Amino acid sequence: MNVLVNTCMNPWQENESIFEIGDLFRMIVFNCIGRIEDSVVKHRFILSGSFDERNEDESIFVEYQTGTDIPEHQYQVSAKVEGESRDDKESLRKYIQHCSENKISAVFETITPSYEESDKDVPNLYNLLHLTNWDQKISVKLVNDPEGNIVSLKVLDIPRYQRLDMSATVAYPEKQKYFIYGDANRTIMSHVMTKLPDIQHTVTLTGRPHSMTAIMQDLGVVVQLEGVEGTPLEIDGEVKDPFQRSCYEVTFVGELNTTIRTNVNIKDTAVFKTIQPSSA
Repeated sequence: MNVLVNTCMNPWQENESIFEIGDLFRMIVFNCIGRIEDSVVKHRFILSGSFDERNEDESIFVEYQTGTDIPEHQYQVSAKVEGESRDDKESLRKYIQHCSENKISAVFETITPSYEESDKDVPNLYNLLHLTNWDQKISVKLVNDPEGNIVSLKVLDIPRYQRLDMSATVAYPEKQKYFIYGDANRTIMSHVMTKLPDIQHTVTLTGRPHSMTAIMQDLGVVVQLEGVEGTPLEIDGEVKDPFQRSCYEVTFVGELNTTIRTNVNIKDTAVFKTIQPSSA
């Protein structure tokens, strides 16, 4: 890594670049291992950003429901999807409205497409989201739909796809880190999981943080919450929501490698779940 930095980058740049490149390379390797080794299982996603009624946007944002029971569920994924057909879009709207009215989560469970065990690319999580073998759409069951409808979703964007690092060397960060992503009218902030036990925690924000450009939000940005310890908040032996107020100061690295300090304003909580280490 030192050779890479000193030959391809500014040699006087801070040495933290070495660690950043190393972490990125490690994440890519984990994702590649998952694509090769993961078998075909069902996956669940949960709504993190509903329809944008202001411009009649038909897309929604979803977060992967992380689990540690099997390697195939050990992922953090944020995706933007929409219904494939007009009927699919209408079913989605009715389902999300039903869940909102009944104060339950809008959960989606994948339906495995037809494939042969001898196929080069089987429909595991990576291939379902990234490849076009299945007509660029994913069939899902609307888990909490009283009618049990099934719809087809088209993947529009994947701001984050990351396999959890389950090694013993993983440690909690000094301060809590979150991943901010979204579009022009929707801003979502999702916790970056590290050492277990940890939390799967996703909230919607009132808007894009000041000094974070629209391009950066579209791509996704990792921010650090100032004043919030990196270890999970535990009260009476139970892991709690680390957000005790609606506004927090965050820092992130912006354009030209500038450290930016700004505020985020929390609107609603979309997901909160404790992720325990695998019992296996």
